[in-house]
Amino acid sequence: MENCRFLRHITSGGEALPGELIEHFFAQLNLVNVLHNCYDLTGVTIYTTFWTCKRGTNYVMSPIGCPIANAEIHILDENL
Repeated sequence: MENCRFLRHITSGGEALPGELIEHFFAQLNLVNVLHNCYDLTGVTIYTTFWTCKRGTNYVMSPIGCPIANAEIHILDENL
């Protein structure tokens, strides 16, 4: 896996990123601040949130992150 040391960004999006997969990534590649979880609206390929995955966070699923620059998000429950 030494050829992977030149990777700068790996973006995961579309489905929730399991914490187990994040830990597997770090165990195999040992790269820091490279894996990013992004979130978007259903059927849209423009990401609206961004979270840099960290080693040892023990999340079951990664957080959706913070809004990208010049964006605002609202997370609603069933009562809006």
